[in-house]
Amino acid sequence: ALIAPTQPCVRRSLRPMAAAVAYSPHLLLPPPYLLRASSRSLAVEALAQVAKEGLSIDDGAIAARSAALSALGRAAQEGDRAALEVLVAGAKDWHPKVKDAAVQALAQVVQRGDRKAVHARLQGAQALAPLALFGDARAVEALAVALNDEHASIREAAMGALIRVAEEGESTAGPLVAARVAALEALRPAALQGDKRAVQALVRCAKDWHIEVRETGIEAVAALAELEAGLGCHAVVVAKVMAIQALAPAARAGEARAVRALGAAAAGGVLQPLPPSSPRGGRAREAVRAFAVEALAHVVLDGDSASSSIVSARVGAVEALCKAVASATASGGFDMAQRAVGILAKCSSDWQVEVRTAAIAALAEVATRGAAPAGAPQEVAAAMAAAHWAAIAALVPAARTGNAQALAVLTSQEVGGSGSAAS
Repeated sequence: ALIAPTQPCVRRSLRPMAAAVAYSPHLLLPPPYLLRASSRSLAVEALAQVAKEGLSIDDGAIAARSAALSALGRAAQEGDRAALEVLVAGAKDWHPKVKDAAVQALAQVVQRGDRKAVHARLQGAQALAPLALFGDARAVEALAVALNDEHASIREAAMGALIRVAEEGESTAGPLVAARVAALEALRPAALQGDKRAVQALVRCAKDWHIEVRETGIEAVAALAELEAGLGCHAVVVAKVMAIQALAPAARAGEARAVRALGAAAAGGVLQPLPPSSPRGGRAREAVRAFAVEALAHVVLDGDSASSSIVSARVGAVEALCKAVASATASGGFDMAQRAVGILAKCSSDWQVEVRTAAIAALAEVATRGAAPAGAPQEVAAAMAAAHWAAIAALVPAARTGNAQALAVLTSQEVGGSGSAAS
């Protein structure tokens, strides 16, 4: 009664104390566990009074408020709601040192909070979200850690906050751009695991107005397109297809990184033959390759600019299609190999000399590849033979115009015809 506490938890803890004294008038002290609870609540209340917003600019007063916030952070990590409320208010304080102390404490709550204190970690993440939008690196870092939290509500809050940070920047200020880039990097692991929201954010940022954000987005999307693991997971396959479709416009615009990623996706990274009863991962790999081949087709066939970057991108796409033919035939992908050779055939008469030369060289390479190894599956041998003769036929127009490389390939076929025909 003399203390007259205002905290409900303290009033509740004093009720059994009063009952104990009434039962035994000689017992003036409560049990130790009740004293500890009361002392903790009173300490939090005292620290809250120190930390509350003040107008003094005295260094000592500012240092005291900052120290009080740091101490309250330890209580908030264990789930103390009163301490957490003070930290949330302190994150909006007018004085930068006090605000920094509150933000640091909130970041620790999100990153190191007690696993049972879900409400504390969630409220901390929600309080850090607007700070991250204004470029606070500690807030972005804490939200990135929260993406791996064991509780779904915290992961969702962190995901939404980081997506907003990555997408909503309209300033060229260094901290704001750095925060957007950091948010993209934080979203990348989730995208690689097939998280659709993260993939969509990366795709949108790959077209961002700011070059640094755009390049970071393209790099993340390219890494997803090149990903080989996880193709047995439907979400990862969908994410890879989304990445490939997003990279096609960038590749057509002359983005070399996008072309390399499409080439890697078209090749598939795995050249061993796939049996007819291949697992889901094998079928998914072939589907992803098909999307990548079509994206490369748009790059090489839709180019009508003499810009050096676009010409280089088209040449790179031609070279990637050549590798895709090898990958497709080694896996028994008859239709895909024929599609890639057909694209190369169209490019062999392109108006741009660099593209035309690269296409003829690619067709020559396909035409001069050896026969299927002994014991190869029938579908592999058929795909290799079909690609070989399709490339030979595609070289005829170039040879008729006097192209030396095409003519040399056709002549070698005629001279060594028995071996080639047998293959």
